[in-house]
Amino acid sequence: MAGKSKAIHRAVAALAGWALGQDFQVASDLGKKWQKLTELSWADSPLFRDRDEGYLMHVDNAPQPYLEKRKYSLWRTLDGGKSWARHAGMPPRVASFMLLDGKDMLFPTLDGKLFVSHDNGVTFALERDSSYAMW
Repeated sequence: MAGKSKAIHRAVAALAGWALGQDFQVASDLGKKWQKLTELSWADSPLFRDRDEGYLMHVDNAPQPYLEKRKYSLWRTLDGGKSWARHAGMPPRVASFMLLDGKDMLFPTLDGKLFVSHDNGVTFALERDSSYAMW
């Protein structure tokens, strides 16, 4: 295929299984050979800013079956998913996170709050409170 870029994302991150607590695996060869990352057995939602920098949610108090009682931290990779390290804490009752432009991130919570970060999740502030506690 002449003129087509051969640049391919080096890492494919996936949860092998249907639930948190099951194997977290990465592949750098488009899924031909998978490597289990045991330190991330309670991880979810891998998102990448580019081919090297990625983030995921890690359950710090696993195994915790109740979502509202889970405590999460944000983990980061700078090598396409080959290695991960704890990067920062996450807001209480966080449900997920989203990567935005630059270093911005959003953190919606289970109770309707929205936190924003402008430094890749190191710090965060309450942006909007639509929680049931306000009703």
